[in-house]
Amino acid sequence: MDLTSTETLPHGAASLDAFVVPSQGEQSFLVLPEGLAAVKAFLESAYAETKTYAIVDVGAGTIEVSFLFNGRHMKEQGRPLRPCYLADSSHPAGGLKIDSELAKAWNCSVDEARTLKHRGRSDLPSLAAVQKICSQYVRTCWDIVKGQKLTAANDKRFDLFVIGGGGRLRPLHNALRSQKMPGGFLLENARPLRPPKSLRTRLAVESDYDFLVNACGLASSLQWEYYPPHEVPPMAPLKRKPRIDPDECYPK
Repeated sequence: MDLTSTETLPHGAASLDAFVVPSQGEQSFLVLPEGLAAVKAFLESAYAETKTYAIVDVGAGTIEVSFLFNGRHMKEQGRPLRPCYLADSSHPAGGLKIDSELAKAWNCSVDEARTLKHRGRSDLPSLAAVQKICSQYVRTCWDIVKGQKLTAANDKRFDLFVIGGGGRLRPLHNALRSQKMPGGFLLENARPLRPPKSLRTRLAVESDYDFLVNACGLASSLQWEYYPPHEVPPMAPLKRKPRIDPDECYPK
């Protein structure tokens, strides 16, 4: 609704100029795209497959859509699954836009509309924001088709994650599931992310679960639960060896 003022751009540029990335030998962290971080533990779990995944991340002010192929890293011992980005996009609209449209339809404040949305109010109007998200979703898939980044029909069968605080809206999920995709891409499963059993009784964590997902990236060190609901065995530690850029092992 209220986009950041352009007056902040000089400050942002100065911050970027002052930012220094340590060498790989000095790094004690891993930087990942936000959407990928949210599903990282799933992609490393026993439930991940060698296939294509789509992520629609509806934040407060932006919508991030990405498609990635989760394939075997042939140069690593054990050939673990590693994601390779196929296409991604960002759009300056999100949950606040949805809440604004609901507030106008329900004749209430944006805060009241957000509360009613979270409570599951049923008389949801047709939302232009939902159509824009679907259009971005299809447009991002078109980038893969135009670039011929995937040609095998089986690799075009993909699973979808919808994440972020603005992504809880059921009409959005229904619209994305029924969306016809270009180039023979076919949605097979809409996958939910669920909090671990040990956190389900903590109401404060439940209410801020979307923030928790993005903050810790569903870290693999935590035992997160996926469908089917049984324990995921931990991965064996990788042997130390020279790091190889995973993107070198996959065709673009």
